[in-house]
Amino acid sequence: MSEYVILNFEDKITDTQKGSADSTILGLKARYEVKKKPKGIGAVFLSKNTVKEQRCVDAGPPIKFTDDAARLSTIRSACSVAKKVYLVMHGDPRTTDICYTNAVPSTAGVVQLATAQQLASFLAKVLVGAKDVRLALVMCYGARCKSYLSADVNHQGMIPQADLVTSFAYRLYYALVHDHAIKAKLSAVTGKISHDSNTGGALVEVEEMIDLNMDFSEANSAKLASMRTAVGAPKALNEQDAEYKRKYAAWGASDEGTALTMRVKDAQAAKKATLDSLPVAKRSGAMNKYGKIEYRLAGNTLTIVSKYGDSATTLAPGTVLYSGPLLTPA
Repeated sequence: MSEYVILNFEDKITDTQKGSADSTILGLKARYEVKKKPKGIGAVFLSKNTVKEQRCVDAGPPIKFTDDAARLSTIRSACSVAKKVYLVMHGDPRTTDICYTNAVPSTAGVVQLATAQQLASFLAKVLVGAKDVRLALVMCYGARCKSYLSADVNHQGMIPQADLVTSFAYRLYYALVHDHAIKAKLSAVTGKISHDSNTGGALVEVEEMIDLNMDFSEANSAKLASMRTAVGAPKALNEQDAEYKRKYAAWGASDEGTALTMRVKDAQAAKKATLDSLPVAKRSGAMNKYGKIEYRLAGNTLTIVSKYGDSATTLAPGTVLYSGPLLTPA
């Protein structure tokens, strides 16, 4: 039996609502428990794979890594026999030193959870029995460097050494191997990530859409913040009274409301135009087997690899982005 463990850093133990970690859990179950389940006579002799979720944060307040001794023991036991450990959390390309978790309730958005160093310290407690552990950081933009815009650094090309050491993934990997002497191989992706619940495959945002999606996100956030100030919290159509509608109409007709609405429309139009111009394989804005960077240490040699490369940039699968001494994060 092969055991795959999901360390869920997005959802709280005492919060019954689950967030985006659900798609990862469903996807990995489809991949390992269904797709790779032995068929025919082999199923009689071989045990199927198992995917087990362990929730690693408590609701608080404040929200924090769990310190419950029994739970930590359970997580440690699971990791000690795992073929691969998945670390599920939220990321933001603008803050490559911080990971995030869902607020309570999970519909309230996300809040800061920890730095890469703090996450490594928690993992050191639960990976103590693991040997040469394989870790997958399931975090949007986990491998994206501090200069996150594609206009500044093409993450599907030969990323400069000075940039490679600025991602959350590299900060985490460095802390694990340097500060805690944990022998591990880590993978992470450069874009927003989701999982296909039918195939289990990870879908990663393509490089051509990164800047445009960020422009749209920031425009939409600015619009919603302005609306909240002028109108109040958003309401469903059936809950909007006359006063709410009056305020909304006034905001929409104002110079600020008009400008922000146009900014969102322009950003949306730019996204659509680029998507329409992309090859069919990238037309959805995300791809399977895309944007993955792997980190491994053999002896004193650190190797950073682009696993899948990108035919559009002639970056071949398995391209070594760096090989040499362990580098200090920047």
